[in-house]
Amino acid sequence: MVSKVFTLFGMNVVSNDPSIEEKDKEKSRPTTVKEYVEFLKNQVHAPSAVTPMLVPDEHIKIQCQVRARIPTTQGGEMYLYLYKNNQDTKEHLAIVYGDDIRSKSLDKTWENETIMNRIVRGAYYGRLEEVVTDECRSLALTKDQESYLEAQQAKAKSEWRMLSEPPLVRIHSECFTGETVHSARCDCGEQLDSAMAQMQAAGRGVIVYLRQEGRGIGLLEKLKAYNLQDLGHDTVAANVLLQHPADGRTYGIANAILKDLQLKEVDLLTNNPDKIKQLESYGSIKVVKRRPMVPRSWSSPALNDGTNSAMPSPLLSHSRNEVSHLETSSPVPSSGSSTPRNELDKYLAVKGFIINKHNIIKDKIKEHQRKEKRQGRKNPQPQRKSKKDPGIPNNWPFKEELLNEVEKQRLEAEEEKKRKRAASRKKKAAKKATNENTKEQIEEEKEDEEEHSEEE
Repeated sequence: MVSKVFTLFGMNVVSNDPSIEEKDKEKSRPTTVKEYVEFLKNQVHAPSAVTPMLVPDEHIKIQCQVRARIPTTQGGEMYLYLYKNNQDTKEHLAIVYGDDIRSKSLDKTWENETIMNRIVRGAYYGRLEEVVTDECRSLALTKDQESYLEAQQAKAKSEWRMLSEPPLVRIHSECFTGETVHSARCDCGEQLDSAMAQMQAAGRGVIVYLRQEGRGIGLLEKLKAYNLQDLGHDTVAANVLLQHPADGRTYGIANAILKDLQLKEVDLLTNNPDKIKQLESYGSIKVVKRRPMVPRSWSSPALNDGTNSAMPSPLLSHSRNEVSHLETSSPVPSSGSSTPRNELDKYLAVKGFIINKHNIIKDKIKEHQRKEKRQGRKNPQPQRKSKKDPGIPNNWPFKEELLNEVEKQRLEAEEEKKRKRAASRKKKAAKKATNENTKEQIEEEKEDEEEHSEEE
């Protein structure tokens, strides 16, 4: 890998050139079905494909570059904080609700800055006036103005300490497909809308928006993974097949941003236990409570009002049982568009709450066998030479793998039958032995009674 180092606001940043690495990856990717299956077997449990390397907290440096007030179409407003860091060249964001949460690095007095500089980068308190004089453009901060800023900061800090409730926090990774084009493959857009609605209702909260598209692999590789998902792989297997970690996201920068916003305890909105584990591993942020992000359509009465109940989707009913531990009685915010029923099916399929693949293969094969039997009665055909072939058409993709899977299942079934027969024989033998012992004991007792009666 080719690396280059450059300086960003006084911090050394390492930038990796992915061109050579990408070419090596392309060469080593499988090109045939056998290579494809073998690669998946070898790579899916590899340590490098499971956990990304975490950067220690002391090595991560961030700085808030600007803060701006954003009025929303829903009537409320938020503050957008933009951060730069020494780990990557991306601009990460913090969406902040409430005036009491502020950035420590933003409020610092920068060298040789004027009043206008501070106003332009958002380092002000209260609300801006509509008229600003031209004199502010060239004036440096006087001692009186510096003491005024210090007094404002001290006042704000004392107000923050009075707030005992930890704020709602959502650590959200960028998702163009879910947030912009409303993809049914994920619920990222819905989760972002839900988090914003809850924080706006509470009047306080932080969304740390990390530029980690596609679990950290980027939009290009994410779209390639979508094509693999259409072949039947879930998100994890698709990422691994592209020689990426199953989940390449890290939350060190998120931890640093929350520290910079002077938060010590948070009420975290997440379904991801790894997010809590990584966040608490740095030791500076304590997760006092976790709130699950339940899709709105799961708690929608439309799914339980009897509509289309004549033909329930087996995928939907199976998957709702699988994820019943996520259901909650609390109402889910109604911001944004709801997920249609067919899109929910796709969402559950991609999320991996489904499916025993062996059963699907067996069902497909049985269906084909029944079809062939019906056709054979009308047009008798000679028997196949191979007893191993259960009737899979020659034009099926991955036929060899399916046959191996069927043969493996057949052998497992035979071994299971043998184990059951052996266990049954042992059980009968043990029962017979106990019956014989019982008979001997009864006979001995009778003999003892007869001897005793004769003696009397």
